[in-house]
Amino acid sequence: MQKKIMVPLGPEIRDLKSVHYALAAAERLQATIIILRFADGHDLRPTWLEETLTDLVASARLAGLQLTVVEANGTPEREVVDIAAQERIDLLVLSEDQRRLERGVLELAPRLAHMIIQVKEKDAM
Repeated sequence: MQKKIMVPLGPEIRDLKSVHYALAAAERLQATIIILRFADGHDLRPTWLEETLTDLVASARLAGLQLTVVEANGTPEREVVDIAAQERIDLLVLSEDQRRLERGVLELAPRLAHMIIQVKEKDAM
């Protein structure tokens, strides 16, 4: 069975390091990627970030990676937990900015703790 990686992108996202990490991991693991975007945060994200994400998605597909972008409208924590269960996600990649989302997800589904990777700045390590 093919591995699945999910990258949630909420309004707090300030960069796409988590997407870059997921793309690299998917290439190594021959995994599919689900990018989960929250509609309520779309207006809060900078325009350059949206444009860069569009370019990354197109480049990944051209490179042969299987990638799906899913728009979610519900509570971010609940959406992440529900989609992770429904899609049988193997790896959840979060950015350093998403600590609140991570806490909320773990409150709802502590079992997901073993599959979360938080991408941090190299200087922060």
